[in-house]
Order: sequence, then structure tokens, then C-alpha cells
Amino acid sequence: MTVFEINAEIEKVSQKMEGGFDPETGEIIEPDMDAIRLELAELGLAKEEKAENIAYIMKEYKAAEAALGEEIKRLQERKAGYAKQQARLKELLDWLMHGEKLKTEKFTFFYKPVERIVIDDESDIPEDYVKVEFKIDKAGLKKAIKNGAAIEGAHIEKDKVVVVR
Repeated sequence: MTVFEINAEIEKVSQKMEGGFDPETGEIIEPDMDAIRLELAELGLAKEEKAENIAYIMKEYKAAEAALGEEIKRLQERKAGYAKQQARLKELLDWLMHGEKLKTEKFTFFYKPVERIVIDDESDIPEDYVKVEFKIDKAGLKKAIKNGAAIEGAHIEKDKVVVVR
């Protein structure tokens, strides 16, 4: 269901852009953009009508993306709640068992020795055991280059992007 009046022919073409996957290998199949462009060009519609319909479809995808983002957030919160509940239940079992082994018809409960590393002071840990994530500050890099800094390995490239208002 859509709130926009999208031309059925253009909607059919846009659905081909979703690609798919090979059920045997699970591999993602990328859409054939050249075939899609050709099919769009052959539609008996004005360029303006094609562009407007594409913009409407983009709005629908943006709304769907936002809704999925909210649903993902909700499910992650729910997942975290289940993890906390499991930890509480395990703590309750520990309290109930008082360090003793317990066997029932359906479950066996016991303690297993484990070793955990405890970091007393991070600054004392040798570099060999520290992982550092490498991430380029693209915004800072762009600002520095725009302000005249000559930075080897990076440059600003002019390009155009489509904007829909």
C-alpha cells in the first residue's frame, strides 16, 4: 500500500532493482542495472513523470528504512532484556545450589572452574596485548585539505549527487 500514485510500470521496473538470491548457494544476485535502465527508457512516459515516480519510490524506501531501524532498536532492547534475565536466573541458581552439584530428572546442575582475566591498570598492559582500531577521520581530513594542508594519500574529488526535495 502506498500513499503516492506511483505508475504501475515504473513500480514494476523498480522491483527488479531489489535483486534476489540464489536459493541453492545463498549468494546475493545483484540486479542488472543496464537492463533496468533500458526498460525505463522504453516506457512511454515523460522524463518528469519517471523522475517523480522514482522520487516517490525513494520516499517509500526511506520510510521503510526508518521503520526497520526502529524495529531493530526495539528488538535489540528486547534481546538485551532477555540476556539480563538469563544472568539473573543464573545468579538465582547459584544462590539456590550453595556451591553443590544438583541432579534432577531433566537437568544436571554443577559448577565448572573458569579463568577470567582481570585488568588492574590498562596503562600497564604491554602494547602486544592492546588492540587499536584504525579509523580515518574523513571529516577532519577534508577540513585540513580544504584549509591548504597537503596530505599524501588523500585528496578532494568533486562529484555530483542527485538531490530530491
